[in-house]
Amino acid sequence: MEVETEPATVQARIGGETLQARNRPAHVLHERLPDLRAIGFTMLAVSQVGSPSPERDPIRVLAWNGSDGRGGTLRSDERSDENILSKFSEVVQAEDPDFIFSFGGNSAHWPYLLKRAEKTRVSLTIGRDAGPPRQSLFGHFSVTGRANVDLLDFAGDLYDVKEKTLGAVTRYLGVRDARETVVEETDNYDYWSDPHKRDVLTKMVGQEAETILTLGTDALDYVVQLSALSNLPPDHVLAGAAGFRVDSHMMMEAHRLGQLIPPRNEVPAIPYRGAIVLQPEPGLHDNVAVVDFSSMYPSLMVKYNISPDTLTEEKGDEVYTVPEVGTSFRKTPPGLYAQILSDLIQNRKMIKAEIARSTKGTSRYRILKAREKAAKIITNATYGYAGWAGSRWYSKQVAESAAAMGRDTINKSIGLARQSGLKVLYGDTDSLFVNYDKDRVDRFIAAIDQELGLEINLSQVYKRILFTEARKKYAVLKENGELDLVGMEAIRGDWSSLAKEVQNKVLQFVLEDKTPDRALSYVRQLSHELASQKRPLSSFVIWKTLTKRPEQYDVHAPHVEAAKKIVKLGWPVTSGDRVGYVIVMARGKLYERAEPYFKTSIDNIDIAYYLQNQVLPVAARALSIFGITEENILEAKGRVEG
Repeated sequence: MEVETEPATVQARIGGETLQARNRPAHVLHERLPDLRAIGFTMLAVSQVGSPSPERDPIRVLAWNGSDGRGGTLRSDERSDENILSKFSEVVQAEDPDFIFSFGGNSAHWPYLLKRAEKTRVSLTIGRDAGPPRQSLFGHFSVTGRANVDLLDFAGDLYDVKEKTLGAVTRYLGVRDARETVVEETDNYDYWSDPHKRDVLTKMVGQEAETILTLGTDALDYVVQLSALSNLPPDHVLAGAAGFRVDSHMMMEAHRLGQLIPPRNEVPAIPYRGAIVLQPEPGLHDNVAVVDFSSMYPSLMVKYNISPDTLTEEKGDEVYTVPEVGTSFRKTPPGLYAQILSDLIQNRKMIKAEIARSTKGTSRYRILKAREKAAKIITNATYGYAGWAGSRWYSKQVAESAAAMGRDTINKSIGLARQSGLKVLYGDTDSLFVNYDKDRVDRFIAAIDQELGLEINLSQVYKRILFTEARKKYAVLKENGELDLVGMEAIRGDWSSLAKEVQNKVLQFVLEDKTPDRALSYVRQLSHELASQKRPLSSFVIWKTLTKRPEQYDVHAPHVEAAKKIVKLGWPVTSGDRVGYVIVMARGKLYERAEPYFKTSIDNIDIAYYLQNQVLPVAARALSIFGITEENILEAKGRVEG
């Protein structure tokens, strides 16, 4: 945006000069962003029991890194963190950043800092008004005069990154992770308690702050472009749900088009049938291509003028009638959704053309790429906005009609794929998985354009893919040897790291070898290691987050019972705390055998439980394509008694 300004008649007391606009802002594509100051920070607290609590555990280390090259690490070896809190405020005021980057700041760091400041009676003067961060509209924390950007929210926009960790995000984006050592959360207390290891932990926190700044700098173009397109401030745009981004953009466009903006009425969303997901063909498949429609649902909404203001009960040549649901929409004039989506789609095409003419590595190229991604995010989210309960332009008929047109399009596309000589292996929402043959895929893409008037592109070609019998669950081996999992146990949070390791290893071996031999050998060897207690305790810890206080649960669950045991030890545990537990050898039901991980040792672990409930199920899922069941694996390696 570019705007002509003049000094304001009233100066705000938040630092710097206050200006007022002389006229309306104009959109201008700048070759580069202005020089914005930024810092990245992170912190560490340790607890002997479970996750640290600000009620009892002081901040031990806080590190920061600035865009001017300066940085520092604050550490307290005492029980008090007053000095860390006051020094951090001084650092922020001295650096005077425009952006403050964190990874988990909104959910963890800022609440912790504020509670510790309250406990120690230290003023946390972070804003340009010398005030503290304040919880804002979307549950995030706003800092007066600065943009507080939690990069964990940014990770939420990276749909291909299944595990939302700093390491996973940096690897995906090719950003340098400065951490030489990554200490597991379960080992933090032991490292801090050991004078020889404390420096290792401190160094890791400092390097993490450096990594966060690097990642934030890399993400900044996208944050700014998404903010400009959605008309939401940078600290709001990542924290809010996708519906709020679309809502703000639609209000801005409705105003431009001279349309009245309805109030938001939170109404119960009425369920409707969604996108089509085909039953996959189970087994291993070589050389698989993924073809994706380019903004399929938005394109269909434009093509068939699907919008609340074109909805009609009329029938005939002047309307489009949607298959399955029978809803009709007037062909003319273009509705609000059609106008807004058409502009977004055309704008994205123009940006892509500009990208093709730009030089890679230049500021212009980076800004254009960020703008194109922002346009894609808003465009694709607009389809779901119609059926979102918080939508100002909510319409079940619009949402279900767009979904019905999508299903009809996918079904027609399957027919065209088969006519082109391709075998359809799987389909999900707006993508088809087919056996790859360049000429046939090219013929299919041309047929989609000619017959359906839609754009479809070759998205990926995988070396090999494994489909289970379940929808939305598969594993792929990329040409570079990387493993990518979709919907499998290894990317869920309610499994031990041991189970995640088994899932990855077995799938990697199966996809690489196309036989079960190496995978079975690995499971056999692992069972011997477990029986010999050669695995660390941390391999068996299962982490779960409490959604309410332990005593408020009506059901008995392992993590809840472990939390109650922590409470009995005299430690407060409440909603939002992560509880790490293990299953031990003892009499009783499963939940009765759940123990806080820090109160037991490897000798007490119920090895048989982990084999039968964590190792074998995930291994059998991958090996089932060879006719191998959990029982077969047990027979192959012999039973191991816990």
